[in-house]
Amino acid sequence: KQGCVQKLIDAGCDVAAKNSEEQSGWTLSSKSKKVQKVLTQALLQFCTDGIDDRLRGLLDIGVSTAATTDEGGTVLAAACANGHVTCLGMLLEMNVEDAADQSGRTAFHVCCASKQLACLKALVEAGADVATTASDNNTGCATPADADHRDGPRQAAHAGSAPGAPPWS
Repeated sequence: KQGCVQKLIDAGCDVAAKNSEEQSGWTLSSKSKKVQKVLTQALLQFCTDGIDDRLRGLLDIGVSTAATTDEGGTVLAAACANGHVTCLGMLLEMNVEDAADQSGRTAFHVCCASKQLACLKALVEAGADVATTASDNNTGCATPADADHRDGPRQAAHAGSAPGAPPWS
C-alpha cells in the first residue's frame, strides 16, 4: 500500500482528486500509519520544492504538517528556505506552528539567513516571534557573524532599505 501511494505521488498524481460528488476517495482514517508517513513526507517535499498545487491537495485531505527534516526543520522552514511564499501562505492559513529545529532555529531564522524577504514579510505579518533566539545566539536578521563582517549578511539583508529599517520594509 505504501509503495503504491509513493509511486502515485512520484508520478505526479493528485492523491486528493475528487469525484463528481466532491468526495476525495481518501480519508485520513482509511490510511495506514505507513501511508500517512509517506504522505507527510511528501508534504514536506512539496514545501521544499514549492509544488503548491500538490501541497494544497494534501492539506485538503488532512495530511499532518508535523513532518520534519533530519535536523528537525519544519514544513514552514522548508518553504521559507527556498522562497516558496505561496506554500508558506497555505501553511500559515492552516495556523502551522513555527517550531524550532534542533538548533533552536525557526522559519523566521531560516528566512533571515537565506534572505527570503517575501517569506519573511509573510511570517512577520502572521505574527512570527521576531525576538526568538537560537542556541547559537542567532536572533534572526542580526547574526553573530555581522559583528565580524560589517559588509556581510546584515548589510545584504538591508540593501535597498532605509537606514535602520528592517529588511522586509
